[in-house]
Amino acid sequence: MDFMLSKDIVKRISRGAAQYRAAMDELNKKQPLSDAFKADFCTYYGMDSYSPYKDEEWREVFFGVFEEARADAEVSFEKVLRALYEKNGNRVEVSSAGKIVANLDLSKPLWDSALLKNLHSEYSEVPAKFSVGSNKEKGIADAVKIYAALSESLEKLLQTPEAEDYLRDFDALFSDYEDLTKEKKVELYLCAKK
Repeated sequence: MDFMLSKDIVKRISRGAAQYRAAMDELNKKQPLSDAFKADFCTYYGMDSYSPYKDEEWREVFFGVFEEARADAEVSFEKVLRALYEKNGNRVEVSSAGKIVANLDLSKPLWDSALLKNLHSEYSEVPAKFSVGSNKEKGIADAVKIYAALSESLEKLLQTPEAEDYLRDFDALFSDYEDLTKEKKVELYLCAKK
């Protein structure tokens, strides 16, 4: 993979890095998530412009699961996805679980169409808004399989010389965010590359 840092990509990376920094700061407070953080989180991820995220009841469930996952020493994509599915009337978009997990464990990727496209050709056509659907166990199993492949592909990419060069460039360009994980730094590039 060729890591080309255009002005637009650098701008998007900077915005994403700032969002992760805000999440790190908020989560380190060891207090309930603030309303300001929730509003910024929803804006960054486009949750304030897309239904069902606009629904206040849905957001309450989402951030309730976020808080529960935050307290779980062994948080996992599957646990978060199951909790969202069960607490949200058996409907959930898989990317919701990815947003929670990717912010709680910075070594884990988002479930994002750009990551699916750029990291794993087998799943490049899987929509970011993939839904578990009515067949709960099959939907969850499929989502967990895809997320595991996404995570594995990210780890493989990190082993390449191109990724190592990019990580050096990232640290030089974004010195305020040097402490982000290497996974998050590469994820930010792949998401910015849309």
